[in-house]
Amino acid sequence: MSRFTNYMPEESGNWYIAKCPVFEEGQKCSVGIGGTGTVVTQQSQSADLAANFLCWAKMSAEGETNIWNTLGFDVCNTALWSDDTFAHDDSNQYNEFFINYPYDVLNAIGMDKIGKISVVSISPTINEYVCNTTLNEVLEDPTYSVDDALQELQDAVDMEQ
Repeated sequence: MSRFTNYMPEESGNWYIAKCPVFEEGQKCSVGIGGTGTVVTQQSQSADLAANFLCWAKMSAEGETNIWNTLGFDVCNTALWSDDTFAHDDSNQYNEFFINYPYDVLNAIGMDKIGKISVVSISPTINEYVCNTTLNEVLEDPTYSVDDALQELQDAVDMEQ
């Protein structure tokens, strides 16, 4: 959300958040992806302190409120999504930016319609191949078949596994 407020503050009050369209009834219409992976490494000199801080920041109402108010990151603590003092706080710059309240949209979608991304050991390979090969082939050569590009990607994944 911070990209909206940082890069186009003059657009405040002009944007509406809506669920993504679907091609077929029953499909997921949002994806719970975003955010920054946060870990405590084995090299940490204060692993317990760091782990306790992360639990507070990522799970407690106070920590998540700070994340939303300061960074504009959607919070993982879904109980806050329906907390009126949090989700409808008009002093929050991210709530203020949009015509509607972001968490009202998430609540309307419902957790069962929010997809999740699974990361597996080959995820970096898939990402690299898609970004460096598949997209370039399809976007730069209008005669290149999307089906062929996807088959090449599948072949590359199969070779890695």
